[in-house]
Order: sequence, then C-alpha cells, then structure tokens
Amino acid sequence: MPEAGTEERVGGKVAGAASAIAAIHLSARVLGFVEKMLTAKYFGTSDRADAYTVAVKVPSTIFYGCEKILNPSFIPSFIDIRKREGEQAAWRLAGTTILLQSIILGALVIVGQLLAQPLVLLVAPGYAPGAPTGSPEKVELTVRLMKTIFLSVMFLGISSTTYCILNAHKRFATPALGDAFWKVGTVAGLIFLYGRLDVFALAIGFVAGAVLKLGTHVVALGRALLKLRLGMTLSNPTFRRMILLMLPMAFGFAYSELRALFDIRFASPLSPGAVAALNYSRTITDLPYQVVAYALGIALFPFLAEHASSERWTDLKSLFMSSMRMLVFLFVPATVVLFILSEPTLRVVYQSGEFNEESLRLTAPALEFYALGMLAQALECVILQTFYSLKNTLVPTLIGLGTTALHIGLSWWLVSTLSADDPRGLALAYTLARYVKVIVAFGFLAVALKGLPLGPHGGFVAKVLLASAAMAVVMHLAYGGIIAWHPLTGRKDAIAVFGACAVAGGAVYAIASALLGVPEVRSMARRIGERLKRG
Repeated sequence: MPEAGTEERVGGKVAGAASAIAAIHLSARVLGFVEKMLTAKYFGTSDRADAYTVAVKVPSTIFYGCEKILNPSFIPSFIDIRKREGEQAAWRLAGTTILLQSIILGALVIVGQLLAQPLVLLVAPGYAPGAPTGSPEKVELTVRLMKTIFLSVMFLGISSTTYCILNAHKRFATPALGDAFWKVGTVAGLIFLYGRLDVFALAIGFVAGAVLKLGTHVVALGRALLKLRLGMTLSNPTFRRMILLMLPMAFGFAYSELRALFDIRFASPLSPGAVAALNYSRTITDLPYQVVAYALGIALFPFLAEHASSERWTDLKSLFMSSMRMLVFLFVPATVVLFILSEPTLRVVYQSGEFNEESLRLTAPALEFYALGMLAQALECVILQTFYSLKNTLVPTLIGLGTTALHIGLSWWLVSTLSADDPRGLALAYTLARYVKVIVAFGFLAVALKGLPLGPHGGFVAKVLLASAAMAVVMHLAYGGIIAWHPLTGRKDAIAVFGACAVAGGAVYAIASALLGVPEVRSMARRIGERLKRG
C-alpha cells in the first residue's frame, strides 16, 4: 500500500501542475474562442469559412501527429536515458530526434505546396465543380489558403519536440504558454489584417502564431539548448526503442485521423456551411477538455511514468483511479449544461455579424451530440496516458483502429439517416465511437495492470449520476419556462438565460452531491478555501 503522505504529496504536485497548465490553457482557449467568435462574425457559415476549415486541416493534422506520437514515446525515453546515462546522453537523443524530424517536415512542406489541389479535393470532394455545393472558386480559395498555412508545419512540428523536452524536465507552464502565443498570432492576424486580406488574415495569423509558439519554447530552454547536439545517432538503443514505440503510434494516428478527414468528406456535400458548423460546435466542447482533461493528462504523465519505471503499481493505480473520478465528477454535469443549453451557448459565443439564424440551425444539433461525448473524450485522455506510461502503444493503437472504422461506418449511416443537410449525424457517430473506445481501452488497461480497484467507485458514479439528473430536471424546467415566456432573439438574452440556468443547475448539483456524500465536493471546497486564504 502507498503511504498516505507520499500519495498526498504526489497528488498535490499533480494538482499543482495541472492547475498551472489549466490556467494557461484557459487563456489559450479564451483566445481560441475570440478567434472563433471573430471568424463567425466575419465569415459565419459561408464558403470562406468552409474553405479555411478544410485548408487548415492537413497542416494542423501533421502537427498534432508529431505531438501525439512524440509525447508518449519521447518523454519516457528521454527520462530513462537521462536517469541511466546522464543529461548529455538525453540531449543527444533530443538532437537526433529534431534533426530527423526537420528532414521529414521539410519534405512534407514541399509536398503540401506541390499537391495542395489534390489534397483539397481528396479531403472535401463536395467542393469540386459539379458537386451540389462545389465551385472552381471554392477549390481555388481553399488551395491558396492551404499553401499559406503549410508554411507553419516546420515550426509547429519542431515545437512538439521542444514541448516534450520541457515536460520531461517537469516544466509545464512555459510550453503551455506557447499554445497561448499561437492563438495570439492568429487573433492578431485576423484583427489587423482582415480589412486588407479577408480570410487570408486567418492563414497569415496562423503561421505567425506557429513561429511565436516555437519561439516561446526556445526562450524557455535558454542556455540548455547549448547541450543540444544535432546528429544522427541512429545506433543508440534508446533511440531505436523510441522509434519502435513511435511506429504503432504513427500508424494508429494516421488511421485514426481518417475519422476527421471522413467527417469533412461527409460534411462537404451537405448544406453550405456544414463543415464550418461542425468546427464551431466541436470548438465549444473542446474547451472543458483542453482546460481540464488535457491539462490533467500532461501533468499526470511524468508521475505515471515514474511510478511505472519504479514498478510502484499500487501508487500508479491509485493515481489513475483518483484522476478518473475527478473527471467523472466534472464532466457529467458539464455535459448536462451544454446539451440543454446548446442554443443559448451558441448565441453567447458566436452570434453576431455573418453568424445568423441559419448558422445557428446548422450548428446547434451537432453541439448537442458532441456534448454527449465530452465525458468519453476526457476519460480517454487519462486512460491513454496510463497506457503510454507503461510503454504500451500497441494496444491503444489497435483499439483506435477498430473504433475509427466504427466511427466511419456510423458516420456514413447516420448522415443519411438523421439529416439531409446539417452535420448532426457526424457528431453522434463521434460520440458513440468514443464511448466504445473508452470501455474497451479501460478493460484492456485493467488486464495490463492485473486488476483495478473498481468496487469503491461504483457508488460514487451512481451518486454523480443522481446529482446530475436532479440538475438536468431543474435546468430543463427553468430553460423551458424562460423561453416560453420570452424566446431568445440575440446575444444579450442568451447571456442572461445561460447564466441563470447554469447557476441554478450548478447549485443543485453541488448541493445534491454534498447531500449524497460525494467526497470530491469537500476536496474541491477545501482547495478553493486554501487558495482564497493564500490570496
């Protein structure tokens, strides 16, 4: 059994790191919301919004691929070689990784410039001339935007490695700050260049933000970069093991990204603006994930990796289960809020300028179904990080392959079944496939860890569901009564209605959870009290 003091100290460190990351990620997400609000205001669900959404997809996928492949493979390898062979050996590993990565990324940038048009038509066949919503002008605009955005790939790709180096040294705040500066570049580009460049202001801002993101990491590393030695030490056993860890991750990521690419393929022939509507709705449900679950996952991973490396399995299981409990406690009520208040949420965030009632009609159903998948998205993050701490990338990759195929099949069926023009079927397919993935991955993780202590947590889940049900009833009645008396017509009405219903629902959830004896209520209240005392 882990000592109580040790477990509490580790939990405190994880919570502290997660809080710092969450605070910075919150600022980045606020800036991201500003970006989306301005995009909605200037472009709504027009062809220009659709074109930018498609154009940014391939370059950003390359970056996220670097991030998702390197994080679970590079960090444990860097930590291991530093522990066994010293700091210089770890930096040689980093140098080899960056040099190899630069060669690959440079080749991808060239390919992106040469093959932009085939890529656009591959991702969004509904834009092609002759398709119901396609035209030569839409294809040309998307191609030009994609070529511009592809310039960011080198900066974003290298920043994924510098991000990992900083995290391996348990420096979390500065790399997260780079994400905020990335958004600063995009927002600044849109604000200052929109009048002259229209939608290309977004593309220029995206590239500028990528440069700022990498620059932030370089400044944070400072003199430590003098230890970096660029070179191809391909014979290093640790590097080879890292590549072996990467291979299933790379294959799995490429395959799983078919899901997102097929979402665009299936959405592109729908009503004009369907692609942008899907993006707007997903941005909202990604906010709590990025601020809470993703931040927790980043902070958790080095501690999980250390427990696994030292074979402290009881400590690892305890940390994993406590993290899962916290996510259930937070994300079940968040799902209730966004599902019931989807329309006022969209009006608060986006309604102005070109984002009109038709934009709202396209976006609201997708937001409701994405909201139902928020809990699965959050739990998946912690489950996968735990797998990666065990240096097991094969099992989650295989699970991802199966659930991606499920997602694509469900998308094809639900788009034609649920609606002929809005993208709600794609959002529902995402949610159903996510829950299947979480259930299967949790089962395999329990086997890998030779059992997880599930008994004490069943009652907790039941209590959270009961408290959330009470919250849902109160919010549904309050929202229904308000809009029956005064239908929503604009952002001011939506702010008042959202605030009143969310506060009432949140109060009911907190009170019900406390009455049912959910310990997370006391834990959160104690931490809030301690922070208030510290000023």
